[in-house]
Amino acid sequence: MIKDWLKNRLTPEKQKSKLWCEFTDSLQTVLEKTVEPLLERISNRKSIFTMAPEDLDKRIAELGKFFIIRTENEKSKPILLSQRLDEIHFKGTERPISSTFWREFNNLPAKWAPLWAPADQVHFPYGTVFLPHELVETAKSRYGEFFLTSRGVIQLSLNTLYEQYGYKEQAKLFRRLTEQFDQVIAPLIPLEIVYNGFHFFSISPSRKKQNY
Repeated sequence: MIKDWLKNRLTPEKQKSKLWCEFTDSLQTVLEKTVEPLLERISNRKSIFTMAPEDLDKRIAELGKFFIIRTENEKSKPILLSQRLDEIHFKGTERPISSTFWREFNNLPAKWAPLWAPADQVHFPYGTVFLPHELVETAKSRYGEFFLTSRGVIQLSLNTLYEQYGYKEQAKLFRRLTEQFDQVIAPLIPLEIVYNGFHFFSISPSRKKQNY
């Protein structure tokens, strides 16, 4: 606010009055320290990139569990929220899950894998055999035809984990996955889908074969 702006709005006679001058000085101080910051905060709430941190946290909380964002860098929250708002169009697909793993766990590649079960429920009751799609063809000779269930797992490559984190860091990562799953990943899984846990696999360099 311009210095002595209110005082200069007084009539010439009132500007000579000490009482009026002190009153306008006090009023301008209140406007500068209380009203103007509130007006600026309200104006900044028009965009997630300019709003105050507490307003951004409130906005994220109001949006629901799907928009939960965990980050130690407060400045990155607007960008992360913007990405999550874009991902709402892909809710029910594996994209939010995969991208969240990339963000939350240092570019960790993960894939949502639907599970299949044998159609022969007499010899193989539902719940006894669940396989990802890449193993279905191989297993048909033993189990017969398969059908797609409403269950799924999150696949992670042990080879990639060893390459990126080593053994000790990998153990820490497993703990993080377990501890943060309910808060970070679970809200992204559709309610009609049953989550069957993590599915770790490795690929033998010599045989190029996946081991589960």
